[in-house]
Amino acid sequence: MGNEETRKSERNQNKNQTRKLYAYGSTQPLTIMGSFTADVKLCTGSTSKQTEAEFFVLKEKGKSLLSMTLALELGVLRLGPEENSVAISQVENLKGKYSKLFTGLGKLKDFELEIPIDNIVKPVVQSSRRNMLYIISG
Repeated sequence: MGNEETRKSERNQNKNQTRKLYAYGSTQPLTIMGSFTADVKLCTGSTSKQTEAEFFVLKEKGKSLLSMTLALELGVLRLGPEENSVAISQVENLKGKYSKLFTGLGKLKDFELEIPIDNIVKPVVQSSRRNMLYIISG
């Protein structure tokens, strides 16, 4: 590593942290040893995304986590439905090609379903579903 890279990495370090980070469900803050900023790059197939992120070094042991903001920026987390215009156009093509199947109520006319019942099996009655307490009291 050259002198310029060493100076750059030292500038990115911060040993005096005033932030308090908590583990999920904990009331005790984690011990932050320091933090640093670094460029994060994610390459997937033909595309790549790069952003700068702050990392915290903790005294406690645990798994590494990405923040929601960083995960969204890198594209490893997506909120909401995926926009896929190709799939929508394919559905429209199928609806046009088989339009008879997608019209009407879909009721079978003059059809009676016969359910086979084994007379050897003793019939049982299932108990009714219990009502929730808030439904009974409301």
